[in-house]
Amino acid sequence: MTTNITLDEDQRAVLYPRKIKSGKAFYARFRIENTELAGNQYYLRESMKTGNQLLATTRATQRYAELTILQNNDMVIKSHSVEDGIRGFMVEYETRLGVTLTSMILVMRQSITKFTFSFINIRNGIKLMVSCNKCRTKEQTMSPWKVIITSAFFTLCASFNQQAATAGEKGTMDFVQSILIANQMAIEQGDHKMIAIVGNGTITFSNSDGGPFMEGSSATLSVIAYIKQTENGMNLESPMSVSDPSGDKLFMVMRRSTGTFDSGGGGQGRAELGGGTGKFAGLTGSCPYEVNFLDGGNVVVRATGCSWEKP
Repeated sequence: MTTNITLDEDQRAVLYPRKIKSGKAFYARFRIENTELAGNQYYLRESMKTGNQLLATTRATQRYAELTILQNNDMVIKSHSVEDGIRGFMVEYETRLGVTLTSMILVMRQSITKFTFSFINIRNGIKLMVSCNKCRTKEQTMSPWKVIITSAFFTLCASFNQQAATAGEKGTMDFVQSILIANQMAIEQGDHKMIAIVGNGTITFSNSDGGPFMEGSSATLSVIAYIKQTENGMNLESPMSVSDPSGDKLFMVMRRSTGTFDSGGGGQGRAELGGGTGKFAGLTGSCPYEVNFLDGGNVVVRATGCSWEKP
């Protein structure tokens, strides 16, 4: 019998184990209040990618806090469907190309609309039924040559998209970070105190124009904050490394000189994007952010209107 672990009083966040070949893994189920932000889904189920209950509880708690903030600020949690994503991609691609549609692109659009969307419908369980004289039915399937043509068009489209990206791109996005403080120490030095804070967590991007920041995507992060505190105030600098599921890294630095860093406190500062690896190489940008320190060593950072560009 599966044992559910409730993470909040209203049972909006529940953790439960599942048997897998290598043993056991924990999953979390989150109740979504604003379903329009999550593709009209009432529940969001995600793997915590561990069989350790303590670690899974920590990750699920962080994710629940992140989802709560996203909903409170009307930020997208999950896009609607594969078809919506493909349609959005075609519109974005044609817009970024910045030219009148050529016959080749028109053919590409027609082929994707005709073949790929019908294939998606079949894969989603929408059966295209054809009646015969004996009232029998059969499921219509996509022929192999149509699959090959569709794949070729996607490859061609991706190639053109990559060429456009190398010529320079820019955009804006928002993000929310959910961080758990792992360690903290302080050293007194004369008239000031030096404080170091180490943490790990996740970052979720929303309201994105595209580029390397996919709408609703998440990545893991590690951060070390250095703080110099005096009677007149404080100066904080937090280098941060963000790793997305593909292994590409984005380097960030968070800076602020106002507010506090104790439980219940926080403040406002500026985030700077300083390049990285893979798709983030050469990327720069900046934006204001607001941080809140919660109980239990949890930290939430929210930034809006982050402008970025690649050479």
